[in-house]
Amino acid sequence: MLALRRPAACLCLGLALLALAYATWEYRPQTVYVLGVLGIYATLLAALALALGRALRGTQPTDESAPPVPLARQLTEAPPRWRALALGVAALSLVVLVNIAPQSRMTSFQPGLSSAAQAILWLGGAGLGVWALMGRWRWKPVWADELRLSWHGLALAAILILALLLRIWQLAEAVPRLIDEVHVMSGAALLRDQAQPLLLPHNSITYFTWFYPALQALTTSIFGPGLFSIRIVSVLFGVAQVGLLYALVCLLEGRQAALLAAMLLATWPQHIHWSRIGLHNNGDPTFALLALTLLALALRSGRRSWWVAAGAALGGTYYFYEVGRLFYTPLLLAWLLWLSLFAPQVGWLAQAWAWWLKRPAPVLCLRLERPALVREWAWLIAGLSLIALPMLYAWTANELPLAQRLQVSGRGTDGLEQSSAQLGQWLATGWLAYVQLPDGTPFYSGTNALVWWPLVPAFLGGVAWCLARPRRGGAALWLLWVGGVALANGLFSIWVNSPRYVVAYPATAALTALGLLRLGRLLLHRRPALLIGLALLAASGQAAHYFSYHLPNYYRWAFDNDKDLVTQALTSDFDDMLFRAVRLPYGTDVYVIARGFSGGAGHDVVLHYFGRNQADDLHMTYLYRQELTDALIGTMRRTRHNAFFLDRDDEASLALLKNSFVLDGPYFSTANIPPERQFALYMAWLSVENINHPSAWKR
Repeated sequence: MLALRRPAACLCLGLALLALAYATWEYRPQTVYVLGVLGIYATLLAALALALGRALRGTQPTDESAPPVPLARQLTEAPPRWRALALGVAALSLVVLVNIAPQSRMTSFQPGLSSAAQAILWLGGAGLGVWALMGRWRWKPVWADELRLSWHGLALAAILILALLLRIWQLAEAVPRLIDEVHVMSGAALLRDQAQPLLLPHNSITYFTWFYPALQALTTSIFGPGLFSIRIVSVLFGVAQVGLLYALVCLLEGRQAALLAAMLLATWPQHIHWSRIGLHNNGDPTFALLALTLLALALRSGRRSWWVAAGAALGGTYYFYEVGRLFYTPLLLAWLLWLSLFAPQVGWLAQAWAWWLKRPAPVLCLRLERPALVREWAWLIAGLSLIALPMLYAWTANELPLAQRLQVSGRGTDGLEQSSAQLGQWLATGWLAYVQLPDGTPFYSGTNALVWWPLVPAFLGGVAWCLARPRRGGAALWLLWVGGVALANGLFSIWVNSPRYVVAYPATAALTALGLLRLGRLLLHRRPALLIGLALLAASGQAAHYFSYHLPNYYRWAFDNDKDLVTQALTSDFDDMLFRAVRLPYGTDVYVIARGFSGGAGHDVVLHYFGRNQADDLHMTYLYRQELTDALIGTMRRTRHNAFFLDRDDEASLALLKNSFVLDGPYFSTANIPPERQFALYMAWLSVENINHPSAWKR
């Protein structure tokens, strides 16, 4: 444990804590944003960093703190298996060839191999190539012995189970709307019907590869069509991130910080929410965490196998959300560059400085380390190229832009051409998204920033702790990670856009855990039970905030602006109506009669995904209230079931229908939809013998 024994450190720490309390209160949700208050953050971070730096001066690292990451010398290992590498490259090349469209025409392009064959070839080629480059290796991480039937391992298992339960509970029922998931739903349906080019974008809007829809097509074949099948892939990726963050923090900061970081990420409100949405965004952080964990193992052991595996995992970030391939590679290379320059005892500049002051002989070691470091970087780039180049080459050959989403939905490069005042405003917005500004999109919405506001002091404490010790452990990594995301979003994002902050969730949780742990040790010296209670309170508070406050209000925040483009009238829930329509009997004519239509999910996509798009199956007709007349009712077929979805207050249309049909109903939704936004369903059965009430219907 660390104790503050210097009066100056105590004074700085007291001032910093007062500033933290004031800043937390000033930047609580729904307060007025003032750019000048950013100076408070700069002051308190400087004071806290000074306090921690003075308090730690002269102290030795304890057993609970991980030692600094060494750049170990390259070990002598078996050469790569060149024949296996050639076979792997050949398989990947074949996949690339079948993904190149003739004359760069993307419309109606079908590759020469089935989607399953492409997936098998890609997985086989990538696995064979990585195995060939790794040479002789064994799987025994440095933290493997710590997890064998110990309280520590049981605690990690409990955290992972908690993360799974929080993400899978009412996965389809809690948010029964498609949150921009219509694109991946369409991809999963198309993969089921015909071969698709897996390396190319699956539509012109999302501009991501087919890999994520392919996984969702697999889960759909296992669990059947539905929101659960679309979202369970994100759940698994989210739980994997919790475990990988534990492994990374354990290697860089120690076991206690790793458990706390995993517990915070498992209950992080925005991470829970994004793990319950079936979008690509959770894919690339998973592979980035895997790459950084493998890189930390490579830095500790110096084994070529870990360097190759780290590069291969980094290549996996190129196949999901666009931000992943634009951000994680520069982040990893920047961290490696920082370590190679400034890490104690191994950094080039650090060694040169020590040689200048003390004049020992390590300058000779400096010359010997450079070739080894170059070889290690070469193996890292080789693994990255093996996985990422097939996708990059296929896109380049088809003349596809690599940053389409950045140009379409952001500022593009305009953020680099503004005045200093405007740039300052934008950069402040990128930073304040962590601590004060809520999400400006319907993906998450709400009134809270990325960090739950009671934990803002812990987050800022973690930033200050890393500023006070930038050359130890993963301090530089966490600062580069969080700062890089804030800088990029400030420059290139028009508003606080939560999809572009998903890449920063693991680092934000790690910084918050470090701040909570270090501040807790300083303030609760020799009271470990109070520190454990504080950590459990923080984790349970986050989960309670999401499930008791955010989730019940999410529908109102995100979808209360569903208005008809013509009449501007608030509409009933279109997505919920479609999910109820696909449960109707075969051969039903569906009439949706409403005051207006807000669009919602494309009914063609939903019917296709659920297999209800045959010509003689469901037939959908959409009518405004004023379009329903006796003449139109007379043209409705009496040889089929007829289903009518009406606004709950539409008494006039109901009276007209009762004049011509014997109606059964009304039935309402069983989903978590406000009653005033639900369509009332009335059935006109073909005959009494054909009445078929699905068990999910609700009167």
